[in-house]
Amino acid sequence: MKKEINLDYILSNIADLAGLPVRVYQSGKLNYFHSIIDFSVDPINAYLDKIAIGNQHVGYYITEELSYYGFVNSNNLTIILGPTYQCQADDKSLKDLAFRLNISSEDVTSFINAYKSLVPFPLTGLLKILLVLNNLINEEMLTFNDIIVIDEEQERFEKAIEKTQIDNQYSSQQEINSFNNSLLAEEKLISIVRNGDIDGLNTWIQSSPSVNPGLTSSNQIRQLKNIFIVTATIVCRAAISSGMDQQEALKLSDTYIQRCDTLNDIVSINNLSFKLVKHYTEIIHSLSEDILPNKLSRDISSYVLHHLSENIKTEDIANALYMSRGRLSTKFKSECHENLSTFIIKIKLKEAKRLIRYTDKSLTSISEYLGFSTPNHFSAVFKKYEKLSPLEYRKQFINFPKH
Repeated sequence: MKKEINLDYILSNIADLAGLPVRVYQSGKLNYFHSIIDFSVDPINAYLDKIAIGNQHVGYYITEELSYYGFVNSNNLTIILGPTYQCQADDKSLKDLAFRLNISSEDVTSFINAYKSLVPFPLTGLLKILLVLNNLINEEMLTFNDIIVIDEEQERFEKAIEKTQIDNQYSSQQEINSFNNSLLAEEKLISIVRNGDIDGLNTWIQSSPSVNPGLTSSNQIRQLKNIFIVTATIVCRAAISSGMDQQEALKLSDTYIQRCDTLNDIVSINNLSFKLVKHYTEIIHSLSEDILPNKLSRDISSYVLHHLSENIKTEDIANALYMSRGRLSTKFKSECHENLSTFIIKIKLKEAKRLIRYTDKSLTSISEYLGFSTPNHFSAVFKKYEKLSPLEYRKQFINFPKH
């Protein structure tokens, strides 16, 4: 650093004023932490290795639960602020985060409550703080454009422009106006993509409220392109979490971003935003149709996936689908040719197999996360359906790489 500044004093005041947890890493080691929220486990531990810092002085990272972190770099010094959010994550997302952090079941509720007590803070507000900190530390006068769109990405987009084959036909003006929103502030839309809910997407477009995405550039076209990049990132992650092939999802996202970079009018960019979300939603919808035979099974599967950590009762699903318990059981047995309880167990066991194979979570943690009463109950149910115990299943993949 070229300036002698009292960094601890500045950061502690930022943390207190904005409600942002603040950390300072020196040569990769944490040597300062300040937060008005008392977390049993620092949420950043789930994302620290994913925050793409590199040689960039200033940047940010959007998490799976739509929170965000910001960072400032100077030589071997790194400052990380966050998490914070504009729209609060739901309990399911926070339970998933607690699971990734290996938080014990008895501490999950307190962790979720602590996370929810974070002060909501706009992404643009966080970026302004980062710009000020960077000016103090690196003596640079950067702008939003320097943070949102980095040169390396632009060069990659320009090289692939001629290969872009996205059809840019116009949707109706009503659809365009309805869709002029920031995905960052629309968790409902993320849920629609994850569930491949085409009907829900069309309904949302017709009735969605106007959302102010925040200013990321003084140039309106640049503003829309910046928002498009954030939108593509979030929707891509949502699709991957719902089973879309990772390479396919990332390639599709790049193609849309490359196409967006060639556009220079508001209507075309907004129209492409609609096409982006619709395209991912249709892919997830197609994947779910390949696996599940009808709408009822897909609706129930969606409910179960959003309540994995709970002891799911038929009555709960019936209430969610606006029908009686008896009618739901009869209708499901008639249309899907199996008991509803068996269907629920199979969905949970599919997630259990994924966690056993691709994570290092303990079998006890997986059992608790999936809402089984005891590890022994989990093991018995797993063995009944899979013909081997959870431990035996894991041993099959010990020498396989985790994807």
